[in-house]
Amino acid sequence: MIIQNTWQGYWARHHSHEYGMCFPDHKLKKFWVNIPKCATVWGKKWASANQLRPNNYHTEKYLEQDYQPIVFLRDPLERWYTGIVEYIFRQGVLAKNVSKFTEDFLSLLVERIAFDEHTEEQIMFLENIDVHQAVWFCVDDNLIKNFQHYCNNVLKQDVDLVPKVKMHKSGPHHQRLKNLVQHSVETSEYRIGGSKIPVVDKIKDYYRLDYQVYNSVKYYRKGEK
Repeated sequence: MIIQNTWQGYWARHHSHEYGMCFPDHKLKKFWVNIPKCATVWGKKWASANQLRPNNYHTEKYLEQDYQPIVFLRDPLERWYTGIVEYIFRQGVLAKNVSKFTEDFLSLLVERIAFDEHTEEQIMFLENIDVHQAVWFCVDDNLIKNFQHYCNNVLKQDVDLVPKVKMHKSGPHHQRLKNLVQHSVETSEYRIGGSKIPVVDKIKDYYRLDYQVYNSVKYYRKGEK
């Protein structure tokens, strides 16, 4: 017996965010990679409008067939803030009216950092992808206009099928907790042996490979011109 494909399904038990999940366009030989907390609800809306169905680029060997990946990347720290808030609410580990974190709770967050698929490194969902062969989009205020331009001019799709607004908006409880997390992280220190470092530096160090990719790839920006 050969043990296979266990790593790809590691996060699949958490709302179907498995490694390699994508939405392929077989006519164009391209696939959009689904990375949690990287405009996924918005992206799935676009995929559905174009009748693209989910699959897995590892099991289907799309890279070996010269399919081109389309990837949305997000600032790793900003993604972690929203991801950890979703984890906290999903697991019910804090009351909704919490006003501050204890030192022990904050230490628990930064000891592990990645608790589920929404806080896992983005690169874990990009295994085997050549950064020079993919089309990259930054999840920022210009994502919609850049992706609209790409769909219209490269994919030759109806631009009206690209959602014109962000699909998911955080509720007041989520936003308040996100602000609390961000304030706690950016004003606290973490003990390592006899020394201290800013908590935010420890989180950024955990995502250093994400930052390496995020800061080095060439993003599609033609929609901003």
